[in-house]
Amino acid sequence: QLENFRSLVQTGQVDVLFGGATTAISNMYKAAEQNEMINIACCTGPESEYLDRPFLFGVHVNSELYAVEYLETARAQGAKTVALLWHSESSFTRTTCAAAIDTAEGLGMTVVFQKAYNFNVLTQADYDTMVGEMMVTAPQVMIGCTLGSDSVGLARALSNMHVLKGWPSPDKVLIPAFVDSTIPYIFLTVGPTRGQGWLDDIGPYTHGISSPLQWHHTMDYTDPYFGSSGLMNQRWMSRYDYGAGEPMNYETA
Repeated sequence: QLENFRSLVQTGQVDVLFGGATTAISNMYKAAEQNEMINIACCTGPESEYLDRPFLFGVHVNSELYAVEYLETARAQGAKTVALLWHSESSFTRTTCAAAIDTAEGLGMTVVFQKAYNFNVLTQADYDTMVGEMMVTAPQVMIGCTLGSDSVGLARALSNMHVLKGWPSPDKVLIPAFVDSTIPYIFLTVGPTRGQGWLDDIGPYTHGISSPLQWHHTMDYTDPYFGSSGLMNQRWMSRYDYGAGEPMNYETA
């Protein structure tokens, strides 16, 4: 991908470069900066990724701000204790949770549990153990700074520990998460962005989980709080379609 970028830039075929997740920003940006071109990254990291990089912009807000309003809302509703878990091998997950700890403490909340892990070496039993350890501390808010498979592992662990009760009826009628969840506020970063595959992996236990990231086109839902995503789903499918019934993922679109 980087070689393609360089080739296009050198031949003068492009004016703006779109691309590069957090882990690829440094290499992508070099090609843009050398030619004084704007580089818009699809995924972002902490503010440090943008320092001294005047041509770099991100689609998303600085990831250090992801949990701020969620924690403010939980605190306003009376929540006082927070647990945080994060993938240790990513600057995105590390800095997102570090900022969440600062935010929670600044709001007068108490961090009762915090744990870093490497999802590349964890089994489901490990996730279950980790969530069990967290539950002993009785948090009212759980912040999971996840990157991929760990969002599935944590959600399954939450259901295994009977934190998430899942859908209360076969017809999937939603009821408020805090009515049937041991932890009133549960927040995961990456997970819902994976779309239907994430739902298929977890089954009904996505109920009660909030996320700061963008809606995915395959998550066609109807509920009493947010209405229906059907129209958005139709518009996405009609606008971003390969022509063979295979919609693009959100980065490509």
